[in-house]
Amino acid sequence: MTGYLRSRGYPLAEIARTLHVSDVSIRRWIKQAAERAERLAEEQAARAAKRGGRGKP
Repeated sequence: MTGYLRSRGYPLAEIARTLHVSDVSIRRWIKQAAERAERLAEEQAARAAKRGGRGKP
């Protein structure tokens, strides 16, 4: 839900009020989600390089 609201341009404070949480927790969640996405992209790139750049078998 947070990602959806953020992609629609809602400010963090509005998202926090909608979800009844603090804006600090929303900022932390968004930061952690970005770090997870980056880590996943790196892992996928490493797997692709290991396969020689080919797609899924």
